[in-house]
Amino acid sequence: MSGSVRILKPGLLATVQDLGRKGAMAWGVPGSGAADQVSMRIANLLVGNEQEDATIEFTMGGFEVEFLDDVLFAISGVSGDASLDKVPIATTRAVYASAGSALAMGPLRSGARQYLALSGGIDVPVVLGSRSTYLKGGLGGYEGRALKRGDVLRTFPGRPENKLGSLKEGFHLPSLEKDARGISVLRVTEGTMSGRFQSDAIDRMLSAVYEVLPESDRMGIRLAGEKVLHKEGADILSGGIEPGAVQVPGSGNPIILMVDRQTTGGYTKAFSVISADRSKLGQLRPGDKVRFSMVGLEEAHGAFLGLEESIKDSVRFDDAGPRRFSVKVDGRTYAVEVEEVL
Repeated sequence: MSGSVRILKPGLLATVQDLGRKGAMAWGVPGSGAADQVSMRIANLLVGNEQEDATIEFTMGGFEVEFLDDVLFAISGVSGDASLDKVPIATTRAVYASAGSALAMGPLRSGARQYLALSGGIDVPVVLGSRSTYLKGGLGGYEGRALKRGDVLRTFPGRPENKLGSLKEGFHLPSLEKDARGISVLRVTEGTMSGRFQSDAIDRMLSAVYEVLPESDRMGIRLAGEKVLHKEGADILSGGIEPGAVQVPGSGNPIILMVDRQTTGGYTKAFSVISADRSKLGQLRPGDKVRFSMVGLEEAHGAFLGLEESIKDSVRFDDAGPRRFSVKVDGRTYAVEVEEVL
C-alpha cells in the first residue's frame, strides 16, 4: 500500500535524493544523490526498502511533515530532537505514523544532514537513471527543485511484512566519526598532480587542520587554513572531476568536491578523499575542523569493503513487533503500542 506526506516546513534545504545518477557526466550532469549516502542507505534499511530508494534529505533540522496516510518511516543521520505529534521518538529505529500525524525535527547541534525514509521509497520520476535532485540543473527529484511548504510526496507500495528495523546496539554511523580532538579525519589517496605544487606543499596539507567555511554547499566543501602553494599557478587544462577530489585554486584554499560538483575543472588537484570517507563530507558544517591522512590503494580498498560490511550488518528486524502510533483523544496526544497477542 502506498502512502503520502505533505511538507509543513522544509527547513534550510530539503530535497529528494537517492544514490545518484551514473553515466551522465558526458552531458555535463553530475551524479548528485545524497550528500551522506551511508546515512541514507541505513534509513532505507530500517524501513525494509532497497538501499538505493529515494528519500528526503534535509539540512540543519527544522523540518516538519504531515503524514496523509499510515506510513512506516525512519530517520537517519545526525542525532537530533524528533517528535511525532509532539511525543519524542527515537531516531535509531523505524516508527509507524498514522494518517494525520505530524513529524517535527528540532535544530541540529552538530552535523549537517538527516534523511527521512518512507516505506516503499518516494515516487518521483526517474531522470537520467536517478530520482535525485540536481538543483543547479533543475532536474530530478520533485520538479527539479527544493521542497517547499505544501508539497505532497507519494510513495511506492511498501513491503507487506510487519517488520520494524532498528540499529544494532553499539553501531555508530561512520559519517559522524571524529578523532579525540573532535576533528573529522579524511583519508586520501595520492594524486597525479603533486609536481604542480611546491616541494613541501602536500606534506604541509597533511599536517594541517582546516576549518569548513560558510560558503560550502552540496557542490563543494571550502576550507580555510594552511595555504597550498603552486609552482607555476593553479590553472590546468580542464579535465574530469572525480568525487572527493581536492582542488586547489589560486587562493591556495582547498575545496573538496561534493556530489553536485561540476563535471570538469581547470584547477590543480592535490589528492582525493577515499570512497569510505566521503559520507563524512555530507555532515560537515561551517566551523567544523578537518584534517587529511594519506593512505595507499590497498588500505582504501579495505576501508571500502569494511564500510560495506558494516552497513550490511547495521540493522536488525523485529518480526511482528509492536506497531507504534500517536493517537489523539479529546484533544490529547498519546503514544500507543499495538502488539498482536496469540
